[in-house]
Amino acid sequence: MRDTKREGLWEYYHYDAGVIIHRDEEDRTVPCKVFDLNEMPYSGEFTIDDIRDGGTARITYKAKKGLMNGRAKILDPTTGKTISTEKYEDGVRVK
Repeated sequence: MRDTKREGLWEYYHYDAGVIIHRDEEDRTVPCKVFDLNEMPYSGEFTIDDIRDGGTARITYKAKKGLMNGRAKILDPTTGKTISTEKYEDGVRVK
């Protein structure tokens, strides 16, 4: 069986949302950064489709000056209802 654990810094390209996310998959105290497709710091709200726990979720994030910031909503893609939330402060997930 292949080990699928992600290690180190990863770049996630979400072309539909117009953003690139830089996330350290080992150290979640490292700020999660968000850039537009021209690699400029992104500010605003964006929505992506993500695979979580074997299923698909739609996630709406907020970013400010290139860092995840505020409450992210994890939504059921079929109903649009909120499944859970995550909170980010200056790029770091606090819950």
